[in-house]
Amino acid sequence: MTNTIPRYQGDFASFDAKPDIARVRIHDLAGLLSCSVSTVRRRIQTGAVPTPMKEGGVLVWRVGDLRRALA
Repeated sequence: MTNTIPRYQGDFASFDAKPDIARVRIHDLAGLLSCSVSTVRRRIQTGAVPTPMKEGGVLVWRVGDLRRALA
């Protein structure tokens, strides 16, 4: 089994253009951080990444929260 690092499907300019209330899923966040989904989950537990919300059973983050945390 190989772990592949997901790649952000959009470009970073489009991420920057999103409004603060836009939502990002875990695979998109992993791509933005250039890490695996497992690493994102570990970073949530350590507090390095903000706690996600659940919408319809899916983990999502508000773009504005991510901008503040990653700045």
